[in-house]
Amino acid sequence: MEIRTPEVLLQYFSNYYMRIESITKEVRKPKVKSIGWMNSEYSGFIFPIQGQAIFHFNESSYDLKPGVIVHAGPHMRNDREVVGDEDWVYILVLYKTLKIKDDAEGDLSKKHFQISSIEYMRIFENLNKLVHYWQSPVPYYSLRIQEIWFNTLNLMVSFMEKSGQSKNKQMLEQILDDIHENYETPLSVSVLAERHQINVNQIAYLFQKHLSMPPGEYLNHYRLNQAKKLLT
Repeated sequence: MEIRTPEVLLQYFSNYYMRIESITKEVRKPKVKSIGWMNSEYSGFIFPIQGQAIFHFNESSYDLKPGVIVHAGPHMRNDREVVGDEDWVYILVLYKTLKIKDDAEGDLSKKHFQISSIEYMRIFENLNKLVHYWQSPVPYYSLRIQEIWFNTLNLMVSFMEKSGQSKNKQMLEQILDDIHENYETPLSVSVLAERHQINVNQIAYLFQKHLSMPPGEYLNHYRLNQAKKLLT
């Protein structure tokens, strides 16, 4: 599955503390298949930085390449294949969760899901630092690791928010174009929702947030304005 709303991740990061167990940079040769591989006892984030691989977790497929982050729970079977002609390189962060609040909800540690990042380079810079500090024996670096890791989690949420805003504006523009081109037809909010594969509540949210009016009201106003133009 893909997590599409930053609120889901934010709730998880806020309610559960992540104790880092391992940070490694891994390299897999191209065109190599691994069938029946079992995850370790820890949860983990996979950050691809070069090449491409296809993973299957519980019959769900993920296309792992730079710009895509995948999370997997412990003891999960995964089948993987490195595709293309270059090495598949990724950074793996394994962790264990500790509940911060007694009534904490939204534990994602045992699930597999995908996050798409629109500004992966800044996360990549953090990951390189994490690998470097993890390999160092200096005790001071344990604090730096936590600091950089929390910053990485914040970046993931922030980038999701930006991506969501961009997609929302694009969707609104498509709906508005549809209204402007087809206002003379029996157009309604439910018809727009079905045509653009979005539910009515989401359309209402987009119009209220960006235009400060319900979609039905916008449609009626546009029809009225076009009718006035014909009379002048």
